[in-house]
Amino acid sequence: MSLRENIARLVGEGYDQPQGDQSTPLSINYAKINEWMLDRKLLCRDWMSQLRALQAGVAAAGGDPASYATALERAAATGVDAERSLLGGLKGQARVWDRLARAYEARKCHVAEAAQRLARAADYEAPALKRGMARAQQQLADLEKRKAEAHRAGARAEQAYADVGECKRLDISPTQDATAELRALASRRLPAALQACVAAMVTEEVHASVQCYAEFIAADDSATAAERSLPVLVEVLAGTTEAPLLPSIPSTGAQGAAEGDDTAGGAPEAEAVGVDDLDLSALASAGASGAAEDAGPGLISWDIGTEAGGDDAPQDAAGSPRPAGGDGGEVDPGIDWGLEVEGGEAAGAEEGEAVLQDLLTSANVFEGSDPVVQRLGLDGAYRAALADDLHELRAFLTARRGELRAGNVGATLGAATATGEEAAAWLAAVERALGALGSPDLQHLLLLHGRPQYLARQAAALEGKRAAGGKLHSVAREAEARRATTQRSLVADAEALAALVERMRGDKALVEGALGSALRRRVIVSGEVNALLSA
Repeated sequence: MSLRENIARLVGEGYDQPQGDQSTPLSINYAKINEWMLDRKLLCRDWMSQLRALQAGVAAAGGDPASYATALERAAATGVDAERSLLGGLKGQARVWDRLARAYEARKCHVAEAAQRLARAADYEAPALKRGMARAQQQLADLEKRKAEAHRAGARAEQAYADVGECKRLDISPTQDATAELRALASRRLPAALQACVAAMVTEEVHASVQCYAEFIAADDSATAAERSLPVLVEVLAGTTEAPLLPSIPSTGAQGAAEGDDTAGGAPEAEAVGVDDLDLSALASAGASGAAEDAGPGLISWDIGTEAGGDDAPQDAAGSPRPAGGDGGEVDPGIDWGLEVEGGEAAGAEEGEAVLQDLLTSANVFEGSDPVVQRLGLDGAYRAALADDLHELRAFLTARRGELRAGNVGATLGAATATGEEAAAWLAAVERALGALGSPDLQHLLLLHGRPQYLARQAAALEGKRAAGGKLHSVAREAEARRATTQRSLVADAEALAALVERMRGDKALVEGALGSALRRRVIVSGEVNALLSA
């Protein structure tokens, strides 16, 4: 090979370039660009104060944001049609923006600003936006799940209440007024339930067991035998139960005076009336004005004397009773509490009328029913006495069956005669009657009919169950509203991240281009910023 060929080969292999490493790209970490520039004297030591002064100049000139990009953009926009001097220089606002842009470039502050903004975006702004987007996406999934679950639970609650739940179990319609539905339920089913209870008692087995018990009582000469004669049960079995009388109305007015004057010194007798004969206004007035009067033998006597000269009468200092009034002495004035009662009689009349209206409503439920059904439905004491008789009869039959099995009959049961099979059948019939009288359904109907507080509690419980579906659907709507808000926030964060990434690309390109031009060498910004830009 000739000398010329050897020289050409050596030149092609790079021996003509004394600094051949300059062709290799220079990699600078994005977080250390400014430190790298300071080490190589490309930036002044007070570059931060210079940068702040330039940013203040951009802000004073009306730039927003205060950055090199704003100054360069305004300089390009105002320099097109700007007025120039005789020497070709810019004048006015265009000159201000041009000088600011040139000052940035002369001090390399535009590179430092871009590097600073690039590091802040890569280390803080972009991760914060990504974390916010991840939280928003998780919230979207949770809210979507919550909404679906709330809708399903609401549908199940509505179906359970209306179709296969409380309404079907109670045989009521799913309306808005649960109180009226429960009251109608009691009015509709209570007479039939009481009639079935009576039918469970009026059987041949119960009759026979009562007859056996009567034989036992007849043979018993103890003092308590008469008290254990089962009067209420015998009355029910005999069908001699009388319908309960509603409260009687005392005769008032001229007719009452004419009728009551026949007996000297006596009060007119009260006339018992039926449901359709009640005068609500008269009963209400009587209840308001005659609350302190004796209404009959059923009132409670508290054994408190009211005579002025009794043992409980107030006495003076000498120990003698003080006169209660009249000409013989003075009466101490009562305590003045400073309260004025207005409309007391009217309020009492209204309250009495309301009570009697409830009584009429209760009585009308059993209209057309047997007297025993009416008595059981309206008289709690009668039901309790009937239950006591049945329990007494069951205890007797239990003892009878045990003694018959043991073969010891005459010692305890006296003249009562029955076989073991008969005693077992009678006991089963009595237990069925007791079960019918104390069944939960019957007790529930009785409480609905006779206890306003129980009715109010049951109605409130039904209202709560009815409203459960609506509440769950409200939760679903709330979750949907929050999901829409979160979706808008997610879209805004995504747009902000896209704008941030675009700005980071511009800053990276500015740093690489400016440093490459200054060093006459290719410069590459490395680090995690490239992963953010490529995502």
